[in-house]
Amino acid sequence: MGFLKSGIEITKGKLAFLIYNLLFLLISYFIIISLGNICSGIGNRWVVIIALNLEICIAILIASFIIGRIDKKKFWFISPVTTIGLSAFLFLLNGTPRLAIVFAIAPIFAVSFLMFFQSFQDFTLTTEWARISGIIAFITLPLVFIFETLPVSIPIAFYFLAAINIAAIFFAFLKPKLRNDQAAEKGEKTFEKRVMLLYLIPWIIFSMVNVTLAKNNSFCIVQQTSASFYVFLEALEAIGVSIGAIMIGFLADFVGRRITAAVALTLYGVCSALGGLFDSKWAFSLMFLIGGVSWGSFFVLFIFVIWSDLANKENWAKMYALGLITYFASLCVSPLIPQAFLSLETGSLVTCLLSFFAIVPIFAVPEISSNDFIENMRIKRHIDSLKKLRNQG
Repeated sequence: MGFLKSGIEITKGKLAFLIYNLLFLLISYFIIISLGNICSGIGNRWVVIIALNLEICIAILIASFIIGRIDKKKFWFISPVTTIGLSAFLFLLNGTPRLAIVFAIAPIFAVSFLMFFQSFQDFTLTTEWARISGIIAFITLPLVFIFETLPVSIPIAFYFLAAINIAAIFFAFLKPKLRNDQAAEKGEKTFEKRVMLLYLIPWIIFSMVNVTLAKNNSFCIVQQTSASFYVFLEALEAIGVSIGAIMIGFLADFVGRRITAAVALTLYGVCSALGGLFDSKWAFSLMFLIGGVSWGSFFVLFIFVIWSDLANKENWAKMYALGLITYFASLCVSPLIPQAFLSLETGSLVTCLLSFFAIVPIFAVPEISSNDFIENMRIKRHIDSLKKLRNQG
């Protein structure tokens, strides 16, 4: 048994490697988008944001077909050095050439995301995917929330990019090696395309709601509350994200993916309804807290776990690419949608209905998680019961 008493076998070194690299990727994305905003003209910002997210989608798609030919060890050294070198030109160039540097860095980020998931599969066992994903998200997502509150300028962006990429090189040197038993195949799982599609539908609905109706509802609440109270709401949301990530991570391994996905969608529907039914600070507080729990749950399930379960040795990159492209494609839509296009009551009601509608496909799919962990826990409890009976006798 590993460093936790919940059956997790991953070592501290491997977990630290995964935690840092996800933090590195999420901060890199925030900096890339911030640089896009800085380097573009005021009237062209929405075009640049759409183009950057679209470029990331295309890069992930292409990488999913060729990633098997990329040397992982060389990539983890070359990509940080390339990123630092390109970002140095931000000081030397202006206007369109500076913006071109940002577009040159974005594909490196996209390929790095798929490389991260390859390491995730290499370092983990099928029976612990959800719990490890929950632990990783529990630590990284609040730090990203804090980082996003910081102002970003060209010098700050360069120093942060340089610092996190230098640290990435350091982690690459210390990257833990695989044991022979972990390098073995994790099984050739095959699922019908129907199963993949039915799991994809809730993720598409959530991703689109997140950048349209959720943005609308948040903007309406901003108009009704003070700036200080809205900062409090965002802090509650960050706390909720951490709670949701760790809670759903352990729950998904113990009871399966279908139930936890349905629970996450139900929570999101309930918290959305609160904003429309009650016009009070406590209702808004619960809305943001429970909404954060749902967001953390979905991050664990639909960025990590679902696609890990559906993947096999041949299609793993395409499975992860499917989840990532869905999310980044929704971010292409976000700039096109007005901040407020519905009242809070209507927006909350529509969000609630769509959340419950997204549960329907979940009941039409089989459970895709490994039964090994649940069976092992049952056997362990049975053995413990026998030991108690023997001791009593």
